[in-house]
Amino acid sequence: MQYLILQTDSDACSLLLVEESNGKRARVVTASKIKLAKTPLEQAIAIRAAAPMLKRGARLVLVLAGSDLRYRQVGVPQAPADELPQIVQIQVQRLAASEEIAVDYVPAPEGEEQEHEVLAAWCDQSTLTHWEETAEELRARALFAAPRALCSASLAGNVAESVLVATSEEDQIDFVLFNRSTPVMARSTVLAEEEGSAERELRRTMLAISDEVTQESPITVIHDGLFDEATKSESLRLERLDVERTISELLEPSGAPISLAQLGSLRWALSEEKPPIDLAHPRGTDLSEATERPRITILAATALVLLAGAWMAYAHLANLRGQLESAQQRLNEAEESVKKFSPYVQRVEKIDAWRASDVTWLDELDRLGHKLRPQPLSAKDFPTASDVRVTQLLATVRVGSGEPGGVIVLSARAKSASTQEVEARLRDRQHAVEPQSTAEVESPDGYNYQYVAKIVVPAEVDEAPELSSEAEESKDESDATAEDAS
Repeated sequence: MQYLILQTDSDACSLLLVEESNGKRARVVTASKIKLAKTPLEQAIAIRAAAPMLKRGARLVLVLAGSDLRYRQVGVPQAPADELPQIVQIQVQRLAASEEIAVDYVPAPEGEEQEHEVLAAWCDQSTLTHWEETAEELRARALFAAPRALCSASLAGNVAESVLVATSEEDQIDFVLFNRSTPVMARSTVLAEEEGSAERELRRTMLAISDEVTQESPITVIHDGLFDEATKSESLRLERLDVERTISELLEPSGAPISLAQLGSLRWALSEEKPPIDLAHPRGTDLSEATERPRITILAATALVLLAGAWMAYAHLANLRGQLESAQQRLNEAEESVKKFSPYVQRVEKIDAWRASDVTWLDELDRLGHKLRPQPLSAKDFPTASDVRVTQLLATVRVGSGEPGGVIVLSARAKSASTQEVEARLRDRQHAVEPQSTAEVESPDGYNYQYVAKIVVPAEVDEAPELSSEAEESKDESDATAEDAS
């Protein structure tokens, strides 16, 4: 049996073809990297060229990268287990502002009976359709489609306590929090180039999961070599993944480059184990399909009436009338099933209203500090002419105003009456900057202007995926150019 493991990236795909032997370790046939194609046929041709030994009937495993999908902890009310898939899907469709998505989630650990949160993941349906049609062109069978972070984290094995698994893939880092062997939080972000960026992202993740971890003992962080012993603390214990041992257990020696996510997904495939999140076979079905099917039946029956009027007898028309009544009855039953979810939708709307005012203030303050002072004061090219010194920050959320997010009122002393450069650094697609006032004051240190501005910050539910440092610098330069032009 052959397994074709495809790990997607922004513009490329890592390919690993493995062949299973009876009672022995699997053998790597080929490992390479190919470009993403526009059509399934072109994609299949590229895969065939890179893996000419691929056989008909191979099992295809898709590993989705962070750029292809989103994670979110979704609040759900107390409800029967068979109704949760549709409730989660309604929630995620509201967050994504789209119904053309594939959604799956990890059920909460046993014992959760009240309102709680579950880890959900979703991607565009067009992404899955592309790879499903590619599998058909290859005459392969699509096995499952799992997130990269969960595939890599599965190498940690079954854990009984709260454990955070951190793994890296080129310039990206994935965090997955496990509670009683169940993934309850996942986070993927781009690592900055400067030294210590991995430790900084670990601290931010630890702050984010502080409400999830209730144990008094130090939390265990299992990693793939990202951190050294200096990262240890009284509340943090480090363990390193034994990747070489896992490779030796699954594969014959080959020296081929294999990512942690490919290794984790291969172990699931060889053991015929279903991943906790499988976007190719999600839990539940789309609620809209259940309500549209009777409507389609009615339209088809009506069309038959129009066609039959010319050549069918009254007996046939009577039979058709019975079909219409049956379709109407099915439609009424479907509408009743939709009404049953109305209380859950109302509770979800209350959760949305609360989350709309939930601002990640620590991240906002960290961003504000970097934007105001992008370089040390001792740097040779530090922009001293546009420097500002913050004297007061007032942060508030816009509760009850109908608008999400919050507002930071920034009071500072500036060296120059022109604050366009500072405002260009602070402004991006998520943050609006509104200057309030600039007044001249006397100051012995050269900061002779009192400056006040209002910064609109997004709610957590509105935050966009993090940009790499190069992309963010390019965006800031574009904003500054637009400001100068105005």
